[in-house]
Amino acid sequence: SLDAAVSAIRNIRPKQVMLESCEQRRILCETRAEAKVPCEDTPEKTLSHADAIASVHGGLRCKELLVLGAVSEEVGAQIYAI
Repeated sequence: SLDAAVSAIRNIRPKQVMLESCEQRRILCETRAEAKVPCEDTPEKTLSHADAIASVHGGLRCKELLVLGAVSEEVGAQIYAI
């Protein structure tokens, strides 16, 4: 779960964190967040482009990427999208 991953990163304080995504999706999620565009889908809203790609090809969704990226930066870990 997301909470377990956040907890593990904070407790272990790794030097590197690998996120199951690609750099383009990560940048798209960060850009949407900076523009204050909601990342998660709601009943009134369809999936974001990045979340639709994650649903089809696998990987993390925007909200997960943003949270895990933030906590990784918090502990000083280098982030790699794989």
